[in-house]
Amino acid sequence: MNRILTVLTVGALCFVLTGCPIVGSKEIMGDNAAKVSPGKWNGNWVSDDSVIQVKVTEPDKGILEVYFLQNKKKQGPYKVYLRDVNGHIVASVKDKEPDYYLWSVVEVKDDFGYLMLLNMKKFRELIEAGELPGKIIKTVPVLDKLSDKQRNDVISKAANDFEYRQGVTFVRLEGLDSIRKNAEKLIKEAKPEKP
Repeated sequence: MNRILTVLTVGALCFVLTGCPIVGSKEIMGDNAAKVSPGKWNGNWVSDDSVIQVKVTEPDKGILEVYFLQNKKKQGPYKVYLRDVNGHIVASVKDKEPDYYLWSVVEVKDDFGYLMLLNMKKFRELIEAGELPGKIIKTVPVLDKLSDKQRNDVISKAANDFEYRQGVTFVRLEGLDSIRKNAEKLIKEAKPEKP
């Protein structure tokens, strides 16, 4: 749970809602709610071009309320469901299309969040080849109900395999002072190595 970052979860889902690479699922990805701490998740998460506001609404159920701010517009609130699948945190949010959820793997460490933008082309190929159950809705690959093994494999690959995803980093504004202090300490304690 130490690896859960607030921004990542929200960011992944919000990116999905604004046209970045997305993959859908007929159901929330994962059965076990991730327990989340408001102290780690609440706040304003920033990437190079957007801000995601996150508020934990139900810590024991892994539910967040998220707003996405970009180009002077505030979208939301979105209800985000966090699930723990074999140590990976998966964020799911109901799409504008009523038939599926958008999902992504997120990782949080200290005040940094990592959102895995999923490779739509790869998931489309897996569905079309019959390797994963699902269909293409408009241009979005949407997974049908997966067996536990299929779900675990897909999520592990989405978390670890660059063929399945690319990462986006977010920083929690409320943690900038801590990040600065840690960096200053590393700089001060670093000893030059001899060539």
